[in-house]
Amino acid sequence: MTCRDHCLLYALIVVIGLVRIYALPDFCTIKTEYDDAAPDYCEEREQPHLGCNNKNKFAAACGEHAEIFPMTDNVKRLIVRQHNVYRNIVAQRSLHLLPTASRMLKVKWDTNLAQLAEYAVKKCSIKRPTSSFSTTMASKPGFNAIYNKYPKQQEQDEIKILGSQLKAWYDEYRRTTTESLLSGRSPDGRDVSHFIQLITGLNDRVGCAIVKYEQDKWKIQLMICLYGCYKQNNQVTYAIGYLPGDKCKCGSDRQFKNLCSNEETVGDCAMIKNHNLVNEEFEPTTTTTATRPKIRKTRKRSPIERLIDWIARQKISN
Repeated sequence: MTCRDHCLLYALIVVIGLVRIYALPDFCTIKTEYDDAAPDYCEEREQPHLGCNNKNKFAAACGEHAEIFPMTDNVKRLIVRQHNVYRNIVAQRSLHLLPTASRMLKVKWDTNLAQLAEYAVKKCSIKRPTSSFSTTMASKPGFNAIYNKYPKQQEQDEIKILGSQLKAWYDEYRRTTTESLLSGRSPDGRDVSHFIQLITGLNDRVGCAIVKYEQDKWKIQLMICLYGCYKQNNQVTYAIGYLPGDKCKCGSDRQFKNLCSNEETVGDCAMIKNHNLVNEEFEPTTTTTATRPKIRKTRKRSPIERLIDWIARQKISN
């Protein structure tokens, strides 16, 4: 190959690379800076707020020996990675009762949510806080809580308990169906809300806190995780499609190939309307007759109607 050929090949590679870059939306190539600074929670619209004038002290229910388990960088990475592992499995349609996710974002750590989770966990209660716990980037945050208890005299590995707690949320998939992605419930009415929260498609942030305390003859390890948003009524948990990630705006992630890349950010995901829709390709737009094609004029159906029809067709084809 001559020097001229080498130059032409190099130029072609550069052009192809530029075409790929310019084919992406602007927000994929230009990093968007979101204000992640902790807001003045006393100025938040919804009051009372969990963070307003919070002294970050343990509640009386925690007893005298309560302690916060340190959220080191390794622990944060473990929590984030396990969330993305589970989301990646679901997006690929590896779970036979659930459809492929055409757009499921990759989760990252959020310090503001983690701080509010610590305020919540210091109440030593598994119940959702009655006061608001919104942040600048999470106007309607999601909530998951779980605890394990064991005899005081036993020593336990906190990391193993943490892993088992995340898996307990994920294992709710066993009673989750496609219909659950809309209803938020299992067919027999059992709770699958933790799993639904785990796989909410446009949520891209999580922050958790863990407390250890004693109660009677037991030691208790309680974990609370807060999320950027949750599945609201009349919304599907994630966008359904034929191929995993085919509706990602910035391409797929290199490590978790069924999730959207790190460059894909949505800001406050609770503020995005009509986002988790059934893939438009599921909706037929024309019909044919023996003589000539006719365009069928129909009203634009809601995402809920399209999902129900899609579910029905899957049952017929199976």
